[in-house]
Amino acid sequence: MYNMSEPAYIRIYNDIRKKIEVNDWHVGQKLPSERALAKEYQVSRMTLRQAIQFLVRNGLLVRRVGAGTFVANKKVQEKMEGVTGFSEIIKAQGKTPSFKTVSFVEVVPNDTEKEVLQLKASDKIMRIERIRFGDEIPICFEVAAVPLNFIAGAKKSEIVNSLYSAVQQSTGQRIGRAEQNVTAVLSNEKISGYLEIPYSSAILKLQQVSYLDDDQPFELVIAQYAGDRFEFYLERRNTF
Repeated sequence: MYNMSEPAYIRIYNDIRKKIEVNDWHVGQKLPSERALAKEYQVSRMTLRQAIQFLVRNGLLVRRVGAGTFVANKKVQEKMEGVTGFSEIIKAQGKTPSFKTVSFVEVVPNDTEKEVLQLKASDKIMRIERIRFGDEIPICFEVAAVPLNFIAGAKKSEIVNSLYSAVQQSTGQRIGRAEQNVTAVLSNEKISGYLEIPYSSAILKLQQVSYLDDDQPFELVIAQYAGDRFEFYLERRNTF
């Protein structure tokens, strides 16, 4: 039963949300056309579009350029605590992780990499660019910079498949802490293409510096996550 005191777009929003929650509309399902939905709800297409935009902003629906509007996958979540690899996060969500290597090159570090990783002018890094997927859906584009001395002797396949394992094997040390900084930005043309999202979509940009047990920084990662597919969350415990 609709609450007729509510604006029409809110009634539509609540009805579609309920259909998703009870699985009448399942994850990945394509919505009917705006014309068909406007007719079903007996509203103008403008009102219908307002409800759809509200659902998209709240992560319940996702628009795919040239394909239509679909029920969104549940967002992958990362708890901002400790050091966890992307594959482990994806597996913990019951999804299948995969990746595509965009580039894998030995280069001279830029100023930021040099400062953060505490490198000398003569040091070199391996810079790795990858698109990360969960159930074949692109989740993030990441650029990782690792000093060569931390992956000495490791093969490319070992580095791209499990960087942390390669570092631990090469250094004989365990992975320690990580420092993370997250900001909200808009996707440029390159990132939009990699993540298959509309240009200027909301994305989460993460900068992470990872350290070994002896507090040496061994990795700088800049990762850009599709905002409607991934979220970070914090857990606070009372100390009083």
